[in-house]
Amino acid sequence: MTEFVYVINRASLEKMPNLYSRPFSRVGMDLVGLTVALLEGFFMARQDAEEHPEYKQVIPYTIFTAEDDQRLVYQRAGSEARLVGQYSIGVGGHINSVDALDCDWKQDMVLNNMRRELGEELELQGITVESLLDKAGLKGVLYTADNPVNRVHLGIVHEVYVPVDDKPRFSMKSEGKNLGWKSPAELLDLGDELESWSRIILEAD
Repeated sequence: MTEFVYVINRASLEKMPNLYSRPFSRVGMDLVGLTVALLEGFFMARQDAEEHPEYKQVIPYTIFTAEDDQRLVYQRAGSEARLVGQYSIGVGGHINSVDALDCDWKQDMVLNNMRRELGEELELQGITVESLLDKAGLKGVLYTADNPVNRVHLGIVHEVYVPVDDKPRFSMKSEGKNLGWKSPAELLDLGDELESWSRIILEAD
């Protein structure tokens, strides 16, 4: 069955003036431009999007930062073969057609996707996905073409702050393994084992 994913044309990204000058942008005008660019996106067959880098597949990418500054990290074991085995601080995936159901605004698709992806990938004890979404704040936009995966994707990064006492409440379902919490320095020490988007975010902080 064909998977359809939400994409943004590269021309629409021109509304984010600083996007091309850095791989992770937190500039206010870029975040405003992202809102506009999302309105101009559309769904495309995933296999077609992989062959046309002028269209960027949109990936909401949620990171979790504990009060002691440690980040949630896990080792990928999901459907994206090019990333399997790498460590990641981001939970997320493609925006699919189901995420657009009952949406009044394109931004609602991002929230729906985050709700679905967190529910599919995280096992939570004593906390809910909704409680995490209530604390999620937009952190920035990931845009780089430094490898074949990044060449066709754009990341929308949200950050959730987690009380230290809640750290043991997180575990993974099917998309990953070896979940834990590490400091930024420990994560950067992973070298090439850390996926590039995670490294870019950590180096920008």
